Amino acid sequence: MTQTHSSEKTYSIYISDAISKDLEQIANGFNLSISGLLENLASGKLVAIESEELEDFWDLQDAIAAEQNPENQERIPWEKVKQELGL
Repeated sequence: MTQTHSSEKTYSIYISDAISKDLEQIANGFNLSISGLLENLASGKLVAIESEELEDFWDLQDAIAAEQNPENQERIPWEKVKQELGL
């Protein structure tokens, strides 16, 4: 894969067919070419994160939404929760 921009150096990278197919699948998910995917990653427009971090983010979003839900406004003291759980 070769990338050129005016006044920028050109670099070539070689990747295996298996990696190329994986990159193409990911790039297609963003409606990008492999070069476009790599450019967006390099520029910080896209970032790669661990799946656990993404799950933590989704859990946090769910917790915030639940806390903002008017049906969840009743607060239960921690001592009562422990008692109900037999702790």
